[in-house]
Amino acid sequence: MAYRTKLPETASVANSKGDARLFAPSAERNSTPIVNLIKQIAPKSGEALEIASGTGQHIVKLALSLPNLSWSPSEVDEERIESISAWIKAENVSNIKPPVYLDATETGWYASVKRIIEAVAGYLPIGMGLMGLVLLIITFMDGAHVYQWMDPEVVAHDEIIQGKTAYLNPIFFWIRTIVYFACYFIFLRGFKRRSLEEDKIGGTDLHFMNYKKGALFLVFFAVFSSTSSWDWLMSIDVHWFSTLFGWYTFAGMWCTTMVVLIMVTLYLKKLGYLEKVNDHHIHDLGKWAFATSFLWSYLWFSQFMLIWYANIGEEVTYFQMRIDNYKLLYFGMFIINFAFPMLILMSRDAKRHAGILTFIGLIIIGGHWVDLYIMVTAGSLGPTAHIGLLEI
Repeated sequence: MAYRTKLPETASVANSKGDARLFAPSAERNSTPIVNLIKQIAPKSGEALEIASGTGQHIVKLALSLPNLSWSPSEVDEERIESISAWIKAENVSNIKPPVYLDATETGWYASVKRIIEAVAGYLPIGMGLMGLVLLIITFMDGAHVYQWMDPEVVAHDEIIQGKTAYLNPIFFWIRTIVYFACYFIFLRGFKRRSLEEDKIGGTDLHFMNYKKGALFLVFFAVFSSTSSWDWLMSIDVHWFSTLFGWYTFAGMWCTTMVVLIMVTLYLKKLGYLEKVNDHHIHDLGKWAFATSFLWSYLWFSQFMLIWYANIGEEVTYFQMRIDNYKLLYFGMFIINFAFPMLILMSRDAKRHAGILTFIGLIIIGGHWVDLYIMVTAGSLGPTAHIGLLEI
């Protein structure tokens, strides 16, 4: 059992009663109003979980006032867990279960699918290698009509691109790309190494080490997820920019990732693996797909609405190209990526049904593929684009 350490001194004021019990004056003062309020809304019988039970004063009084309910106290601090047990013993309360360690900020459910997450992330070096090769070929071809800012002849006659050359130039582009790849690879390798080592030696030290490294990685990813989308995608439409583009691209990537995790998990379950993964885990993954679909839809609408409403010439060109030449695909993929998850995944049962999740997952992946297709081809090929074997 790993207890949270170094709690702030101001977390609560509690003094010892001469034994393992802790006594908090504030808990003593507000316990009666809390009990009276809960008695009005509590069911006649059943089970109740109290999160952050503190010293144990509250749950003892609740259990005595509502004897037909079975109470489960929880805490993150070892001293307070001992205090809860001491209060239960001192008051001789029979309808309270032993207190358990529960940290609401520590989502333990993901442990059952952690290996799937690591396995999917294991494709990263292969993906970076393929992408690096494609970008290298494009660079040697002076942008290959994809990145106009790589073509010296185009830059020489374009004042707008010339104003961006401090950032958009092949050398700095490759420096940033290598930094992105190196950062992702180093963190991925460290996370997986510590995760596998944790299985061998046990304990929680490596878990919390990954926890801290994850917080550090988020700092880099918060920046790189935006700047890399500017470099690899937004710079295709070199005359255009949007401050929301990085977040919009990230939301699409996040949603697609959750769908992939769901589909891989369901596939492995079907083959007889992942015995510990149950409907609750699938439900949680389904909620993530549902939520990230809404996040992507919100950012799509925000970006489109703000630029459309402002109607500034150098900004609306991005949408003019896509609406004039890709109207059905452009608005169709928004409807698909928003309406289908909203209508189908709204219910609890749908987020637990393998068939429904697979069906909606395929739709979401297809919809976000169309989104990425339009991002690239509308800026590089314009109205001459088509869908062929290479695009698929």
